[in-house]
Amino acid sequence: MKRRVVIHAGFHKTGTTTLQHTLAQNADLIAPHIEMRLPKDPLLDLLALSSKNFSQMRNRPTRQALRNEAEAFFETFDAYDPRPLLISHENLCGHYPGYKNIRNYSAAGPAMKLISEGFEAAWGSLDTLSFYFSTRRNGWLASCHWQRLKQKRYKLSLDEFESRYRGADDFGTVLADTRARLGDVTVTSSALEDMDHPVSPVLTLFGLSHLQSALTIPPNTNVSASSDARAALVDAHKNDLRGPDYWALRRSIFGEDNTEMGTDPSDAFASSSR
Repeated sequence: MKRRVVIHAGFHKTGTTTLQHTLAQNADLIAPHIEMRLPKDPLLDLLALSSKNFSQMRNRPTRQALRNEAEAFFETFDAYDPRPLLISHENLCGHYPGYKNIRNYSAAGPAMKLISEGFEAAWGSLDTLSFYFSTRRNGWLASCHWQRLKQKRYKLSLDEFESRYRGADDFGTVLADTRARLGDVTVTSSALEDMDHPVSPVLTLFGLSHLQSALTIPPNTNVSASSDARAALVDAHKNDLRGPDYWALRRSIFGEDNTEMGTDPSDAFASSSR
């Protein structure tokens, strides 16, 4: 019988990086039970990039590229390995709001359909495929805004960001659309607020909850955003502050190890304008 495959395809800012760091740090304990593919796996990163491209511009070339990349990715696996396969990459659901023209996750359902088509082409059926999504009820737009501020010279205030992307955190609608497109393929979800830890629902999916007490839990390296820090960064970007003063401001907020634009530390497990 072909092995079970669970794709954790997002969403961003819902403990995904905490989950992935925990899985990677405990690979020796988990690997006998589950084969895992996580970010920085070259082929998975290519698949995730194709999904991001599709979310930015949905047309025939990007649809075909995503489907083909999925087929090529799944062809690399032994379908009869006795261990189930877990694939976790939040970019499989595309870009998150705030990137160029991306307003919401409306591309996620179509992307999952294309990925499932690639899977079926490689493995012959969808019988063993399922999708899992982590969601979040509170503070999601604020977390996305903070991430944009850290990575780019973003100029929207939190109020402006939340107004522009109102409704982007309606995960229920995205999941309903995904289920409708996937038909009999199982789609499950769990909210961050309902988890003991982001790894908990994943272990439960595989019947491995008993392993959690033995896991080494890596520290959370993300920095919570105070209202003062958020306002200071927005003000610096709007006033085009640069040079030593700008980097001193970032260092005062993020510390010596997180002053470079483009860093993407672990998602917190807690409750440029264009």
